Amino acid sequence: MSGDQLEGRAFLQHCYDLKSTDDVRAFYRQRAGEYDTVLREAVGYVAPEISARIFAGHVEDRSARIVDLGCGTGLVGEALRTHGYSCVDGADFSEPMLDEARAKGVYRELLQLDLNEPAALDGRRYDAAISVGSFGEAHIGAGALDGVLPFIARDGIFCVCVNERCIGDLGFGAKFHEMHERRAVEILSLAAYPYHAKVGIEGRVCVMRVA
Repeated sequence: MSGDQLEGRAFLQHCYDLKSTDDVRAFYRQRAGEYDTVLREAVGYVAPEISARIFAGHVEDRSARIVDLGCGTGLVGEALRTHGYSCVDGADFSEPMLDEARAKGVYRELLQLDLNEPAALDGRRYDAAISVGSFGEAHIGAGALDGVLPFIARDGIFCVCVNERCIGDLGFGAKFHEMHERRAVEILSLAAYPYHAKVGIEGRVCVMRVA
C-alpha cells in the first residue's frame, strides 16, 4: 500500500471515529483546507462525479432548483456545474467547509445547517436534492432522511450516495426500503458504484422520487 493510501485510510478512519457534533466541527475546522486534496489524491474520492452523472440522468431541467445537502467543500457543486446546472444551493454545518465551497463559485447560496435539524430550510422548496457522503457518517443517521423530504417538491428527485458500510451496518438499506414501502418515496434505482476508488471502497447511490 502506498504512502498516499496509508494517509487516506488514516484520514477515513478518523472520519469514522468521530462521534459528537463537537468532534465533527473540530475535525472539519482543522482539515477543511486540505480536504479536497486528501480525498482526491489519497483515497480517490469519485463519488461526487459519479453521483452527479446519475442525478443528471433523472433531472433533465438544468435550471431546476437544487440543494446539495452536506455540500462540504463543494465537490458535488463542481460536478453538477459540469452537467449544466445553474441554480444550486449548498448546505453544511461546518463554516470552514462552507468557506472552501464559497471560493469555488458554483453555488447560488450557501446555508449553514445540521442535517439532523433541517429547519433552516423552512420556507424553501427545491425541485431536487442531492447528498453525497454526508448521511451515514459521524452523527447523521438514517432517520435524518425523513426530515429533508418536506423541502423537496412533489415528484422531485432525491439522490443520496452513502459509503457501502452504511447500507447494512448503519441501517440505510433498511431505511431506503421502509421509505419506499410507506410510499414516502419511490425508489428509482439503488446500485453499487466506486466511492473511494484508490482504497477499494464502494458506495451505494439511491435515487428516489418524492411522493
